Amino acid sequence: MERRFNVNLKNNKIDYDNLADVLYLTFGRTSKNEELESITECDLVRFDKNSKRIIGITIIGYFERFHIKPEYAFKKVVPDILKKFETYMFEVV
Repeated sequence: MERRFNVNLKNNKIDYDNLADVLYLTFGRTSKNEELESITECDLVRFDKNSKRIIGITIIGYFERFHIKPEYAFKKVVPDILKKFETYMFEVV
């Protein structure tokens, strides 16, 4: 079974909780068919189970792990998280 996921990089939203050190990234609009996959203890991906569109990423312990300002997360952190997610999803099948 082939699984492909896409990401809408328009209308991105970044929310960072500095007390909890959690970064919330949202891609476009949310979905009623949202599912959540934990790809590591600290990385969660939200996606639409029907369209396979990635809706968002939650990164726990963001600054402690990456030492990168949240506004740079889309360019410097998201690509690695998405690679992990793709690998994880193919291993689950």
